[in-house]
Amino acid sequence: PIALDMTHPFAEDFNEGNNSFEILSLEGVNHWTVGTECGPEDGLALYVTDGENGYFYDEDAYSFSMASLNMNVTAGTYEISYDWKGVAEGQYDFLRVVLLPADADFDYEDIDYDELPDNCIPLDGMHGLSGASTWQTNNVEFVVTENGSYNLLVVWMNDGSYSNGIPAAVDNINIVGVACPRPTGLMASVDGYSVTLDWDDNDNATGWEYACSMTEGTPTAAGTATEYNRANITVEEAGIYYAYVRASYSDGYSRWASCKFVVVDFDGSGTESDPYQIYNREDMDMLSDAVNAGVPFEGQSFQVMNDINLGGEENPWTPIGGADMMTETMIPFSGHFDGDGNTISGLYIDNDEGTIQGLFGLLVGGTIE
Repeated sequence: PIALDMTHPFAEDFNEGNNSFEILSLEGVNHWTVGTECGPEDGLALYVTDGENGYFYDEDAYSFSMASLNMNVTAGTYEISYDWKGVAEGQYDFLRVVLLPADADFDYEDIDYDELPDNCIPLDGMHGLSGASTWQTNNVEFVVTENGSYNLLVVWMNDGSYSNGIPAAVDNINIVGVACPRPTGLMASVDGYSVTLDWDDNDNATGWEYACSMTEGTPTAAGTATEYNRANITVEEAGIYYAYVRASYSDGYSRWASCKFVVVDFDGSGTESDPYQIYNREDMDMLSDAVNAGVPFEGQSFQVMNDINLGGEENPWTPIGGADMMTETMIPFSGHFDGDGNTISGLYIDNDEGTIQGLFGLLVGGTIE
């Protein structure tokens, strides 16, 4: 078995074939193979095939296949990176990357889109991967708590129903030890323009740095230092913000952890007796931006105060709520929206392919009147 520890990283670009991985076709005709059919720039890659048509799968044939690599892993914090692509079919046909103890007793069907065996370590962001027609790069930091023999599993599953025939592909797998683990559990609590950042403590960290910006992107300079795993900040305007925290250690810094939060500036307090007040297109945009950034406004109320013209074709509208098609995640509006007898006109959506269309794209547990 391959040894993985702080001083012995692992790398596989598949250009020597599948020497590292064992291909296990557990059910159906669709299975992993190694070749050039899926178009990596540097040669070979691991991809799913039906065995006859190259980088293509039989959507009607329920299939489950794994590429498995056994390794002896020393307890510690690691980061895995890999390139992947595959449109597949959302939560029905997908790719998963996981680490499982070699002696684990499990049924392969226990590996699902958003469920794993209890002792399985997800290396894919907690859910299956699909919806990408071009190469993406995943970076996941993970912790192995016990020394032992583990299997790195690259899993393909399709449910035997309709799809587009473009399966998963994986290339350039790299695993390295992380001497300075990044903070975990980063969350933002918003109260008006005051924001509190909290994250999990780490006994080995000597301190932390934090930064906040309306522009997404990892900070390129040092943040504000703090000795505590909490930071209070004040922002100056409504909008979508990105918060970043990294831990400092005696021998360096971790990578930045991040989270997103939204600050709104409506008149009113959002209660039933004092609803947030909507006067114009700017207020409607603020509502749409906040919901689509992940704020459902559950239990909060909005009221339209007058007629509003959204601007028509010259100012296309983004529906309030929808879904992240990459992750099959719902992004709903869950509050109460009262038009109060007023008219919202000039609705124009510049999207010929989308299925989530309208003033509201997705309503879950909310009401509109």
